[in-house]
Amino acid sequence: MLGPAGATHTIEAEKEMLRQQAGVILAQVQALANTAEESEKIRPKDIVTIQVWMRDMKTQFEGFPLNAEVPLGGQIFIPGIGTTFVVGSTDAELTAMLSEKFAKMLKSPTVLVEHKEKISLSRADEVIHSARYVSILGWIEKPGIYPIATRTTVRDIIAHAGGPKIFAKQKKVYLVRGSVDNPNIITLNLRHIKTGRDLESNLVLQPNDAIYMPPVRMWRVYDAIRIVLLPISAVRDAIWLTSGL
Repeated sequence: MLGPAGATHTIEAEKEMLRQQAGVILAQVQALANTAEESEKIRPKDIVTIQVWMRDMKTQFEGFPLNAEVPLGGQIFIPGIGTTFVVGSTDAELTAMLSEKFAKMLKSPTVLVEHKEKISLSRADEVIHSARYVSILGWIEKPGIYPIATRTTVRDIIAHAGGPKIFAKQKKVYLVRGSVDNPNIITLNLRHIKTGRDLESNLVLQPNDAIYMPPVRMWRVYDAIRIVLLPISAVRDAIWLTSGL
């Protein structure tokens, strides 16, 4: 088939394009995973909850449970311990440190630490859904990984990704979903979705869905499936393994 520059676009060229796109998406996934790891650490403005249970597990040490917003300086006052720097610690690290200190003054205490981001109501829905992602590859303006909300549809996400390129085959778009080991490939007609002729096909997306926008002239259905599964599987495996995402 002919590509945008008039050169022959082969199956191998299509596979190479998808490999490159998958590489970029995998880098995005890794960046998101790194961000998720950072979010496990206590930061200024986070709310830290500390419980210190006595040996009987029915009463807590005086001053607890403690709920404190971490100031910009990173220190909070912990009863029995004093002013303590908590920014940069994970819940597990702060639990271990406090358990050691309280064990010197109490008999068999149980320390529980939990922190959460201070979220305004206006941002709550955005944060809840920011960990739900789908990926888009192929002849799309901005291939990549995209967050979805509860009712994000195929049409929504394709528009968010800049829409199909000029040589995209909009009559046969592939949606890959289901388990990583047993993916289900659904064929959709984007033209019918956009014109309202087939609104039922404008599916609500699920976390870890992947969309492939093929070129205008796809060789055979078998070739399309063979082309799409390897790079999409790599992307979906990465998202699956970091889930969280």
